[in-house]
Amino acid sequence: MLKKRFALLFAGLLALECFGCALADSPAVAADQNSAYEMQVFTAQPDISITYPNFTANDALNALVKAEVQSLVPEDPTGVTIDYDCAVTLLNHRFASMVFWGYSDVEGSVHPYDNLATLNVDLTTMQPVTLENLYNTDADFEKLFIAKASFPSDPVTSYSPDMFAEMLAMQVDSFTSFNPFSMPGQVLCFLKPDGLVLSMSAIHATGCDHFEAQLNYSDIQPFYLPAQNVWED
Repeated sequence: MLKKRFALLFAGLLALECFGCALADSPAVAADQNSAYEMQVFTAQPDISITYPNFTANDALNALVKAEVQSLVPEDPTGVTIDYDCAVTLLNHRFASMVFWGYSDVEGSVHPYDNLATLNVDLTTMQPVTLENLYNTDADFEKLFIAKASFPSDPVTSYSPDMFAEMLAMQVDSFTSFNPFSMPGQVLCFLKPDGLVLSMSAIHATGCDHFEAQLNYSDIQPFYLPAQNVWED
């Protein structure tokens, strides 16, 4: 299970100064076509590598990103292997959304764990945003999710398109014992230009560690809470 989101996010800001493997920008590995950010790699020890975006002339956003990266590294990283990729999935004048994914392993554990983390930021307030800040995830939202969820494609999933219907059915069946929509923070999200992607812990029977599904913005507009559509520039 990913660490608790936003308490760790802001604690990470403080930890940047005292953690033995403090974040340091490595040479950029890629830049987006508009030069709004460049992808860099945080490394600690030989076995920890996390790709993250460094945004041009936006120190406040970069601080939130670095705190998020810090939260993905355990306080004692001895014997830990982490390899995460990252993609900025939405960026406009009012909102930034990104997803981190990859695997982590601890020396002596039975098998590595596939992880996914997200960071969504309201650029007008420079505050992190959760699914619950964006949508009313009530019982009707859950029903719509079951009826309208589709394969999310890029940038990350744990399965192939032909497996999606089966994986969704298995996830929905598990809602009778644990419904992730019933507790804030159990369903992560990231935004794309064409829709909202939800991510939740996968049930063991699927053979995956996390499950993603996409919803069209038009389908879930009645549940949307902010006054402005953040995915529109």
